[in-house]
Amino acid sequence: MHIYATFFSLLKNKKKNSSNISIINTYDIGGGAAKIAYQLLHNPINNFDFQLFVKYKKTEESHVIILKEPNLNRITRWFLEMERFGDWLDFSKTNALNLLTSDFYNQSKIIHLHNLHGGYFSYASLPALVSSKKVVWTLHDDHLLTGHCASSLSCENWKKGCGNCPDLSIYPPIKNDNTKNLFIEKQKVLKKIQPTIVCPSEWLKKKIEFSHPFLKDVRVINNGVDTDLYKPLNKNVIREKYNIDQDALIIVFAAELSLKNPFKGGKTAIETFQLLKNKNVHFISIGSQTEKISDNHIVFDYIKDEFLLAELYGLSDLLIYPSWSDNFPLVILEAMACGTPVIGSNVGGIPEIIIENVNGYLISDYKNPHKYVEKIEKYLELSLNEKIELSTSTRENVLTKYKIEKMYDTYNQLYKELA
Repeated sequence: MHIYATFFSLLKNKKKNSSNISIINTYDIGGGAAKIAYQLLHNPINNFDFQLFVKYKKTEESHVIILKEPNLNRITRWFLEMERFGDWLDFSKTNALNLLTSDFYNQSKIIHLHNLHGGYFSYASLPALVSSKKVVWTLHDDHLLTGHCASSLSCENWKKGCGNCPDLSIYPPIKNDNTKNLFIEKQKVLKKIQPTIVCPSEWLKKKIEFSHPFLKDVRVINNGVDTDLYKPLNKNVIREKYNIDQDALIIVFAAELSLKNPFKGGKTAIETFQLLKNKNVHFISIGSQTEKISDNHIVFDYIKDEFLLAELYGLSDLLIYPSWSDNFPLVILEAMACGTPVIGSNVGGIPEIIIENVNGYLISDYKNPHKYVEKIEKYLELSLNEKIELSTSTRENVLTKYKIEKMYDTYNQLYKELA
């Protein structure tokens, strides 16, 4: 499997520039992991230069480089096909070899990994690719601690090294249960490269430390949000722009793939809105084009324009976030920065952000739409002053803990420590 080791000699004598940091992620924009990676690409510190290497490029950013699949000879292709046949998932992908053709990458002393799943990057390539380099690996989901899935949900097979997988269809899917071997290979790679693991939440840090106790450096750096961009706006003015009743209750739901994403609780969000149909409620869904379920349903595809996104959060009274599994979602932080309280599921790292009755409400029975309706009705019973106080404390909590400048500073301290 470790065909990439033959490329080790190509890296040995390359000149290294300690001011270069190569960031690697599946996308440059689209989803929370991409947003964090792209923000770090534009990290305002002057001591380092950054490039972002991706499989899918959606921006015109010159510092974003596509990792295309290289041309391979017949023997290597046969070997890779055998790996695919055995359900080795992304271990057979070869796009990472393009990194060896980049002077910037070869001169980088620090490699900052984000999401490597998505059909482009082999874990088996890492020991050769990062030899003599320092590795930071920011985790945005469970993929590093499971045999195949990016979200373990309620499954705890990862605690015993996977195998007997209850759901091979969870992204990224595989046809045959090779999860035990995939888990073992991931551990082998991690033991060799000993990366600095960054978890945005204490919840994920505890899982990683349990799953991979041999890792020597696991730390928490919370995701951050631009509070100059995401900020409270004049709701009356924006509602007039969208021709929405000033007295209506507006609930927003945002997620990658929007209502089509089952793990983000799209079905529960719809059911919650439908239970409120006799009230003066408007429902905004953001993330992917879907059919309107009523005249009071406003649909947005994935929004690249963050000013528009901030506007939609700002005109809303509440964000509903019934996710089944989550790490430290930017959607929640962005909405809160706009002064919009959140009704979110009590899973993953979400309870590290939401403080009951201070910046929102937590739902333990998170698939039950009636529980969200109960919290919405609780919000409606608040006086105007109480709603203003809730909105103000929601914003203040982000300003105190989750400003993007704090995230930049913490990462920059880590980079300096490793450089």
